Formats: sequence, C-alpha cells, structure tokens
Amino acid sequence: MLRAQPREWLFCCAFWLCQTIPVTVILFYSPIILSDVTGSADQTGRVALIYTLFMIGTLPMTLLKRTINPAKVLVVTAVVMAASLAGVALFGKSSPMLLSLFFGAYAFSYGFQTTLDNLYPNKLFPAPLRASAVGSIFAVGRVGASVSAFCFPHLMLYFSLDTLLLAGASVAVCGALCLRILPAGRD
Repeated sequence: MLRAQPREWLFCCAFWLCQTIPVTVILFYSPIILSDVTGSADQTGRVALIYTLFMIGTLPMTLLKRTINPAKVLVVTAVVMAASLAGVALFGKSSPMLLSLFFGAYAFSYGFQTTLDNLYPNKLFPAPLRASAVGSIFAVGRVGASVSAFCFPHLMLYFSLDTLLLAGASVAVCGALCLRILPAGRD
C-alpha cells in the first residue's frame, strides 16, 4: 500500500485519526465534559441527545451516498465538527441552549460522515489492496482512539477543558486539511 498508493493511505490514516481523536473523547467523557461546562452533575438528557444525534446523523447518508461527493462531505463535516467544539469551548458556558446546539451539531455532523468510514477507503483502493489498506487504516484509527481515551483524563489535570476542546477543534481542522494530500481526480 505504501508503495502502490501512499497518498491515499496517508490521507485515510490522517483524516480518520483527526476524526477519531476528538470523537472518542466526546463519546467516552461527554458526562464529565458537560458537567464541567454546566456545573451540574446530571447530564443524562444531554448525553442522550448527543448519542441520538450521532445515530440520526448516519441516516441521510444511507440515501445520499451515491449522489454526494464524499470528499466534500468529509471537508464540510470536519469544519462543522471543529466549529462545534470551538463553540462549546468559547460559548458553551454562556447558554445551555448554545451548549446543546454545538454538541448537537458536532454529533450530527460526525454521524453524517461516519458512513464514509467504510465506503470512502474502499473507493480509493483497487480490489487487490483494499482489504489490507482498509484494515491498516482502521488499525491506525483504533490506536488513535485508544491513546486519546487514555490521555484525556491526564490532560485534564494540566489543561482547562476549554483548552482541550479547542485542541480537539484544531485536530478536526487538520482532518479537513488532509484532503490536500489526496491526489486530484480521486475524490
């Protein structure tokens, strides 16, 4: 893969790492994050809303996967996710409605693009390389998810939650910028 299609492989690994790192933190630690932002320990309703929007976000792509340019979906959703995390960091404490709106936008946009986790790499690689490429891309993504899940609580000891959310937004922006790696004509 690295000899045959290094740019495609590098793009997929980098992009999905940039998506996996923030979403793993959100999925694992949303009650802690929400409690810190709102000052209230009971976040059951908001967590349920976030998880529901993750699921609802996957539904439109099941109908639109053949009519939408996947590269554009990836860029737009990465930018929305970055803006949403930045919104939580900068404005989440000012209004419960804004907090829910930003987290909801993050969850829906991640759900929308997550369908492409399986489809897009399969489109980029020819059949003889596909299984190895997709498997190695997912392995890299799982390593990133594991590292982010284990590191986040330790980072909270040294950095404010707002700083960590802004860092997550920066990681999501890097994901959108990864599309520059992809060769023209392959999206």
